[in-house]
Amino acid sequence: MTPKKFLLIFFLQWLFLALLKGLIFKYQIFANAGLQQLAFWAATIIITAALARRFGPISFLEAFIVVIAWTLGDLLLDLILLSPYAGLSIFSGMEYWTGLFIMIASIMVCHKKHHIHIRRQMQGHH
Repeated sequence: MTPKKFLLIFFLQWLFLALLKGLIFKYQIFANAGLQQLAFWAATIIITAALARRFGPISFLEAFIVVIAWTLGDLLLDLILLSPYAGLSIFSGMEYWTGLFIMIASIMVCHKKHHIHIRRQMQGHH
């Protein structure tokens, strides 16, 4: 994982999730708030897993570094860039914090599955 690739994927992740958070927390898209939260969490899983897999096979230490960088980076950039649009109230909602925990779990689960898959392929070729 190169620093350039890491930063590019980080900013793509933040951009996609910031747009999603801006829509979900600013507007009532679905009539049911519970359905809107589930849609947010499902989209968070899909976006995070897709972008985390772009790193290729990474170690658990690298996945942990990605988790820390993405979580702290999201919090900072959401505070600076998203809160003027969606308001500071997004930080008081449990759906926001649950979305962060879902992002962390998605990175770790996606990484583990991808890492195990690569190892099995490497063992099959030897």
